[in-house]
Amino acid sequence: QQIPMPLDEVSWDYKIVAEKSRREKQAVLMAVKRDVVDESTDIIKKAGFVSRSITLSLLCLLNIAKRSKESRNAEGIIIVDIGAESSGILINRKKHVWLRSFSLGGSQISKSIAENADIDFAKAEQIKREGPSVLGNMDPAIIAQVHETISQNLENFVSEVERSISFYKMDQLNNDSSLDQGFFKKFRLLLTGGGSKI
Repeated sequence: QQIPMPLDEVSWDYKIVAEKSRREKQAVLMAVKRDVVDESTDIIKKAGFVSRSITLSLLCLLNIAKRSKESRNAEGIIIVDIGAESSGILINRKKHVWLRSFSLGGSQISKSIAENADIDFAKAEQIKREGPSVLGNMDPAIIAQVHETISQNLENFVSEVERSISFYKMDQLNNDSSLDQGFFKKFRLLLTGGGSKI
């Protein structure tokens, strides 16, 4: 249910992250579009190297975040990575790791601006990156449409993040009776990726 694409289009693997007993284990299931994996391994081959494994960028970011001074006193870590084509969220508390990706990214905002304002993609990308000052002397109706388009896309993105955090929070509260509603206030939030500059 958490893999938003056909299984024949993905490469997937898992990692055991906790063992409660011989029969009960917790694992992270990871799935990545096969063409993304192929593209990465092709780059490695062209550079003259052989890849033994590929790790999700969110897990790499988690490894870095866990070693930072700021994360030492946190109850957990939330990483939101906003990419061009998709975004990911990772939530980590103790040995529990939960991650999810969704197909909202920076390019989608640029495409929406281009379509709704009837401008080319390069201009839409510039507007997204540099803000309203780029609009200059454009028709006020187009300027209003650009603002509405950006707002709608950002609202959709925030809704996906909120939905992810709510799901994780409810799952943790249901499975750990020692937690109260306020446990999430002690988490460290990291916002990364090119789209985080919006």
